Amino acid sequence: MPRPNRLQPARPIPPPWRLAGYHRWYDLLFVHWAVEPEPLQRLLPGGLELETWEGRAWLGMVCFGIRGLRPWWFPPLPGVSAFLETNLRTYVTHPQYGPGVWFYSLDATCWPAVQVARRRWHLPYFHAQLSLCWQGNEVHYRGWRRQPAAQYQLAARLLEPEQVAPGRVTEPGTLDHFLIERYLLYAADGRGRLWSGCVAHAPYRLFDVELLHCRTTLPESLGLTPVEGEPQHVVFSPGVRTRVGALLRVENPAGKRP
Repeated sequence: MPRPNRLQPARPIPPPWRLAGYHRWYDLLFVHWAVEPEPLQRLLPGGLELETWEGRAWLGMVCFGIRGLRPWWFPPLPGVSAFLETNLRTYVTHPQYGPGVWFYSLDATCWPAVQVARRRWHLPYFHAQLSLCWQGNEVHYRGWRRQPAAQYQLAARLLEPEQVAPGRVTEPGTLDHFLIERYLLYAADGRGRLWSGCVAHAPYRLFDVELLHCRTTLPESLGLTPVEGEPQHVVFSPGVRTRVGALLRVENPAGKRP
């Protein structure tokens, strides 16, 4: 079977991304806190700069499920193609490759997926116990991780059920767009080299929610300042079908690989 030549993302991205696989993200709860930039910047690798919105950095926690995970050349496998995930992230940019996401941690319930993501994608995945359940129009997430120890509980109520409302798509120049519509990830391997990968999907349909409960120890488990008070931005999306591009080595501004 010939390998597809190029991944066509939802918006133009200069490098020649090659298709790596597919999956679907569903029942995503995006929770964001506005925080001081300096603690987040200190934990970024060289070559990446923190992106801010109106002078504030943003620490995001995203809870969701994954289905249909597979490489482009093989069908989904039972037991490893569907699992739950929670990630803790911030927003960065690179002089050549542009805006993207930096992950401080990613929790997942599938042990094989964790091992592959750590070794092949250089991402800080951890095996964790997670749950996602619905009670009417309320969605509840729970997570527990042994090492580094962390736990969290979140619950939100959809103000407009997705069955009767179309949701909204973000507009460029808004905080929603800045936080949600991100198509690049950055990662660093064990030798300190910087990598980037892309995803392609339709724009998220977003729904406003009432946050019922939010408690997390994820930031402090990773050496970040604990979040205080209610998050400043919370939205829900039923999900998107996603194509994933293979990783590329990232060059520094001088044109030399880090």
